[in-house]
Formats: sequence, structure tokens, C-alpha cells
Amino acid sequence: MPIKFEDFTLYTIEEIASKLQVNEETVRRKIRSGELKSQKIGKTSYVSNDSIREFFNKGKIQKRKKRK
Repeated sequence: MPIKFEDFTLYTIEEIASKLQVNEETVRRKIRSGELKSQKIGKTSYVSNDSIREFFNKGKIQKRKKRK
């Protein structure tokens, strides 16, 4: 369940992966690459709704390279 605090909401990696129907590792990879901003509190990483909005507003979709 997301954490709501004043005017923003925090989501765990698991929550984001579930909502977007992607693997948790995909979300972690986006965080490691800097495409998605997160904040670690204790042992749990959280992503704010602003970070999610910023990620989608960038609108960059990368095509996968074709395998030979």
C-alpha cells in the first residue's frame, strides 16, 4: 500500500512493478540507470509519484537491438 505524506505519495519497487505489470528487476534497473529516482529509507527503496510522473514525461522509448 502506497504511503501518503502531505502532498506526495511513496511507492515501493514491488508496487510499481505490479502496477506496470513488469518485473521488479526492470524497475530496479531503471533506478540504477538514473532514469527513475528513488530514495532508500531503512532497507526499503521508495519512488515518489513526482519521480514516476517525470519518468513518463520524458517519453523516451528505446527500441531493443535485434539479435543476430
